[in-house]
Amino acid sequence: MPRAALVEGGTSVALAPSESPVSKILAYLFARETLLVLIGLAIVTGALRWLGGHAWGPTGMATRGIAGGIEAAYYFHIIVHFAGGGEHLEMPDLTNLHEDIIDPLRRYVLTLAPMIAAIFWYGEKAFHDWMLGFPVFALAPQHIFDYTGPGTLFAVGLALWPLMTAIAAIGKSIIAAYNPILWVQTLRLFNTRYLVGAVVFYAVLAAEAYILPAMALAIDIPVVGVVSVQLVAMMLMALRGCVLGAVCEPYFRD
Repeated sequence: MPRAALVEGGTSVALAPSESPVSKILAYLFARETLLVLIGLAIVTGALRWLGGHAWGPTGMATRGIAGGIEAAYYFHIIVHFAGGGEHLEMPDLTNLHEDIIDPLRRYVLTLAPMIAAIFWYGEKAFHDWMLGFPVFALAPQHIFDYTGPGTLFAVGLALWPLMTAIAAIGKSIIAAYNPILWVQTLRLFNTRYLVGAVVFYAVLAAEAYILPAMALAIDIPVVGVVSVQLVAMMLMALRGCVLGAVCEPYFRD
């Protein structure tokens, strides 16, 4: 796959073939520098989310949006940085509101677009109100598969999510993430490591769906509770990023 199809100026790094992906991921996640960055990230985004939850109207939405944009920026940064041979998380440059926060958030949300559309469709099909899709899905997500159209679209979106995220991270382009030709080229390049990475990605995602709501209910201390949940969320997010980064390593090799 031509590198120029996704990103300009990628750095090639030769990786030791004997190095275990698991040991690399653990070393990256638990490096002192990584932990310090993730703790700082949890404090900032946790405070923003807490403030956003206590603010009304556009102010609250903007505050939560900034938090989401920062998280998305770090997520994409981890994927590319780990894939390129990074040994620990570094503080990315977040100086431009549009390029460094709004654009990553837009790319992240648009990789979820098929699943979001499926949930809205589910609400319309099941309850004749698309707004009911999300609250009902949150309580019993399996029932979306009772409806062929929404269930099929959701399954396709879920299956493509890791692949589209990897392409959106490397190429910084949501258009590239929706290009079927690039899907095929990328899958050929990643080969079987994509299947292994996707399984681990979904396992971590399932853990997030179980752990984070349980923590949110158990820790009800203002601000501290939100930051504690955010720290665990950031660790799990970083783990997903490293897993996708390990999948993307062939792109950065000679």
